[in-house]
Amino acid sequence: MPRLITAKEVTHRFEMVEGTHSKFWEYKRVGKDFLASWGKIGKRPQGNKMYSEAEIARLVQEKLKKGYEAI
Repeated sequence: MPRLITAKEVTHRFEMVEGTHSKFWEYKRVGKDFLASWGKIGKRPQGNKMYSEAEIARLVQEKLKKGYEAI
């Protein structure tokens, strides 16, 4: 039986395409913290790291200022 996806498992994705560069950054809640992943669009994530809620909020604003768009 397939597992139901809860609101806590929703992944929030941001992408930026400039010239020949195409990058993504995404995060999802894992317990009380958030797991962020990043890399090139169309490829497996290059890395990931756990962050607190405050850190994710700061990083989202930082990504938006850099030109990433929410998908």
